[in-house]
Amino acid sequence: MAKVLVVAQCEDAKKWRDNFVKHAALFRSMGATAPVSFGQDSDWVAVMLEVKDLDTYKKVLSSPATADAMAMDGLRRDTVKMFVLDGHLPV
Repeated sequence: MAKVLVVAQCEDAKKWRDNFVKHAALFRSMGATAPVSFGQDSDWVAVMLEVKDLDTYKKVLSSPATADAMAMDGLRRDTVKMFVLDGHLPV
C-alpha cells in the first residue's frame, strides 16, 4: 500500500466539494482504500488516500476520466501536485 497526498487549486471551493464527493467509483478504480480524506483552505484543496498499487493509481490519475472529473470539479490541472508519503515520524 502507498499513501498519497494530492494538492491543487480550484476555481470555487464549494463547487469542488459538492462535485468531489461524487467520485467514489473513480477512486475505487484507482485502487483506493476507504476512507479518502479531503479538505480545503480557500481555493486550495487536498486529498489524502491509500492505494493498493501506485502504478495503477498513477495510470488512472492521468486518464481522461480523471481529467473530466477534475474539470467538472473546477480544479486547475496546472496546479496539481502529487506526493507519495513514504516517511514516518514517531511521536
